[in-house]
Amino acid sequence: MAVSTTSRGLDLMKLIGLRDEFGTIFKKGDVIYTAGQPAEQFYVLMRGRVQLDYPNLGSETVGPGDVFGEVEVFAGKPRSGQASALDDCQALAFTSETAVTLAESTPSFALVVIRQISQRLAHVESLLASGGAKAASAPAATAEAPQAEEPKPPAGPVGPGGQVGPVTAVDYADKMWKKDVKCPNCRTTFHAWNIRSAAVVAGNRESDYRIVYDGPDPNWYRVWVCPNCQLAAYDEDFAAMTSVQLARAKPGLDEAKKADPTTYDFTYYRDDNLALRSYQLAIPFYDGAKGGNEKCAGLYHRMAWIERGRGNGEQEKLWLAKAAEYYEKAFSSSDAAKQGVLWAYLIGDLSIRLGDYEKAVKWFTTAAAQPDFKAQSGLERQTRDRWAEANELLRQSKAS
Repeated sequence: MAVSTTSRGLDLMKLIGLRDEFGTIFKKGDVIYTAGQPAEQFYVLMRGRVQLDYPNLGSETVGPGDVFGEVEVFAGKPRSGQASALDDCQALAFTSETAVTLAESTPSFALVVIRQISQRLAHVESLLASGGAKAASAPAATAEAPQAEEPKPPAGPVGPGGQVGPVTAVDYADKMWKKDVKCPNCRTTFHAWNIRSAAVVAGNRESDYRIVYDGPDPNWYRVWVCPNCQLAAYDEDFAAMTSVQLARAKPGLDEAKKADPTTYDFTYYRDDNLALRSYQLAIPFYDGAKGGNEKCAGLYHRMAWIERGRGNGEQEKLWLAKAAEYYEKAFSSSDAAKQGVLWAYLIGDLSIRLGDYEKAVKWFTTAAAQPDFKAQSGLERQTRDRWAEANELLRQSKAS
């Protein structure tokens, strides 16, 4: 069948507690079952990929959150094809009797199974109508498109706090490209948008590295957000999430959604409100994770930049204080050797913006004391200039 299913799969976060009782492991290359074997169990894939091969009908690849092998189990028929592990996989295995446990943990189970079976049957009918496996071998459509169609807003539920989005039209739509992404949690497939690099025009760069763009701001699209479950992370981290990371992020994500009852629709483009919310929703994934302090600092810093652009100085300072807090945590971690000069400089710069000149002097001095300080000539000059400015501001504050 050539391409993986795009139906919504099961919520992995709700299934973590079933691993001890129903968990199973397959090594890369393992044959899970073959055609003709009795169908005793079906599987929910928690990690890795599995290839399903159907005689004369091609193949299908399933991923985390997908159900496979269920048709023959519930129909009481032998296996109609073969399942093979493409990676080291973790799965939950159920019989028709123990499926009730899955249904109780995830009430949407029946709906997911119906959707997947319907989709597979529809695809089989399409293949048969067009010549069977020959159609299955046709190249898949590209994951990117030059720009969006002008969509119609979905008639979804609105939260008690009102609704933000969807943003269905922007004046830079012809400069956008989209990529189909499957949420590793709820398995919803959605479009992740980005601005073509040739269309990004950078203007002035401020002392804390905020760039004022002449046109669309690419930072607004750095965080991917599932429009269904609101799971969010930077584009380079989103698709690679593991079930353990999802479970760790869930409480914080639930709190973020509970704290703001507004419905945010990320289906299409973004404005400053949706960009700000995307950063807020990504915090739970990184907070407390290995290497997450730097990512949290960057998210809070971007939130401050949005408020600066709006002219909201008080809210900007709140986010700057949070950014400085996480830059300090990053500097104190084992990762400090990688970006120690930059993080110390940014803490100093943000301290000036927050009016704490004594702290600014301390951190600029710390930046200058790093072993690789002189190797970063541009940053060295900036640090020395801002250190002199912080010293002068500190002198003036003490004299007044």
